[in-house]
Amino acid sequence: MFVDNDIRSAVPGTFGQIVIEVTDPTPGDNTSPRLMANSIVKSTVNGTGSFFPAFALPQYDTKAIAGIWEGSLTGSLINAQVQMQLFQERDMIYGTLDILSGSFPTVARSFSISGEVSSNHYLLQVQDAFDNDNANTFFSYRLYIPPITGTRMEGDTIYLDEQNRQDIGSVSLSRTGSIY
Repeated sequence: MFVDNDIRSAVPGTFGQIVIEVTDPTPGDNTSPRLMANSIVKSTVNGTGSFFPAFALPQYDTKAIAGIWEGSLTGSLINAQVQMQLFQERDMIYGTLDILSGSFPTVARSFSISGEVSSNHYLLQVQDAFDNDNANTFFSYRLYIPPITGTRMEGDTIYLDEQNRQDIGSVSLSRTGSIY
């Protein structure tokens, strides 16, 4: 716990950063997070404030998929150039999928993604998204990716929607930027 009634830096009118460094006493233990924190910073003068969460750091041997990825999604219904921006907290993955060009069977072009890391693959899924058209079609799009080789992500995809459209295809992406 850290409490300070005046976190201003040496320069009047500015504020410094608060750094908390934690040494993991059991780095091989993957059952509990290395750091979980939540802070509130508020003014006692006017009552304004905000929460600032910290997140669980990956273990030293966790496979990292976080980053910016660009490439193609292909199949019979899907032939698109995409960009994925992925964040990772331990074995949890989340981020965005943006259709840059090409065909994708929805009107929407930007989606939220969630996923997980397992011992031998990654599973990514577009979250409950609806088209912006009159049908409001619910769809599910999943990406199954075996272990990543270098800066390449390649795997299989499945698309299903309420209009009975379905597609089996592939994903081929390259890491174009890091997140951390």
